[in-house]
Amino acid sequence: MNRRPRPGLIDTMVASPRLSAAFILFSLIALAFAASLAVKAVRHSGTETEPIRPWMTVGYIARARGLDPRRIDAIADLPTPVDGRPLTLEDIAAMRGVPVDEVIGQVRDAVQSLRRDASQEKAVPPASKSP
Repeated sequence: MNRRPRPGLIDTMVASPRLSAAFILFSLIALAFAASLAVKAVRHSGTETEPIRPWMTVGYIARARGLDPRRIDAIADLPTPVDGRPLTLEDIAAMRGVPVDEVIGQVRDAVQSLRRDASQEKAVPPASKSP
């Protein structure tokens, strides 16, 4: 049997330049989206270790660290959002008439306390049921 060889990729690209150009264009677009996603993933992964700053809200700090913002408010004795508008740590410090570093310290202590509690809960095995 005399089989005809199948055309390779180069032969196909030469035979249909428009199709080849479209394939290359869409491949480049897909690569751009993949690169953008990778950059965003790398940037976002560092938010948990980002130091607490005056412009941050309690909600931002809590979400970046996987915590409940209302628990941070309760532990640090901070006000909850006013009229649905979250307050920055700078706003809270101005309302209290204290340096913003003091409020940042309270939030940092609250975050550490919540993390400590969470790690202790994971370390304690569930109570076994006795017959």
